[in-house]
Amino acid sequence: MRHILFFAIGLLTAMSFSSCGEDAFTQIVDIELPEHEPRLAVHALAFSESDAFGVLVSNSRSVLTKEEFSVFPDAEIQFSGPNVDGVTFSYAPDDGRHYTVLSPDWAAGDEVYTLDIQQTDYPSIRAQQRMPRAPIVLDVIVDEEGALSESGERLDEIVIEIQDEPGEHYYALQGEVDYRYVDENNDTISGYYSVWLESNDPILSYAEVDRRGALICSDGAFNGNTYRFATYTWEDLPIGLMSGSKLRIRVTSLSRDAFLYYRSLDQYWEADGNPFAEPVTVHSNIENGYGIFGLGHTRVFSVDL
Repeated sequence: MRHILFFAIGLLTAMSFSSCGEDAFTQIVDIELPEHEPRLAVHALAFSESDAFGVLVSNSRSVLTKEEFSVFPDAEIQFSGPNVDGVTFSYAPDDGRHYTVLSPDWAAGDEVYTLDIQQTDYPSIRAQQRMPRAPIVLDVIVDEEGALSESGERLDEIVIEIQDEPGEHYYALQGEVDYRYVDENNDTISGYYSVWLESNDPILSYAEVDRRGALICSDGAFNGNTYRFATYTWEDLPIGLMSGSKLRIRVTSLSRDAFLYYRSLDQYWEADGNPFAEPVTVHSNIENGYGIFGLGHTRVFSVDL
């Protein structure tokens, strides 16, 4: 009887170990992935201060393909809205974009602009954007060595004061220096260089706006109020050293889609190559396609250095 009991216990133990094997907790399900449907992909961002508007028209590709995307010189582009009706685009083979020249005062705040693109091999696409109103810049104050970096170093502070209007708004801040001085040969030397702004303000984040570094934010923390952006720069500002030198601060009101695109694009690059980062989808607003159509209204505030 004792041997039968030991045998039964051993049999049950063996059965329990076999039931805990890999196959007992594994289920294989075949999932058929839908095929990627190629569509037109567009990159089109227009700013009020720029008289050249470039549109990149390409095609989308599956993540599994090794083929390069294509650009389409034969794409037909229409850009319509106040002060831009009837403009024509010309293809530039050096960078694969279509360009048009806009009048200096083409941007009309609170007005809707429409981008239509056709290409014979793909469905036509459309996107619309409302041009933001010009930002209200009250003041720009430069304080030599008035800021502390995250590492505790003394740097030149640049405070940008704006008046935010009620409603949803998005901003981009950029800077540059126009310098001028007379050299030892009594020749006047002039030029400019970009000023890369940084900040300890948690509402500001970095992005590449119009191919230049910028700080961007929404007005969720100060809607309808005056706000002072405290920024600093690692650049050496020629304060009091070059007569006629100016700091120029560009404040741009971005359309919501432009803001979401720039923010998600920076997050995408931050996550690139990090296997533990959550994948980022870059914001798109193109109907029947992919990509971005966004607008920005810029005001430039100059300060003598």
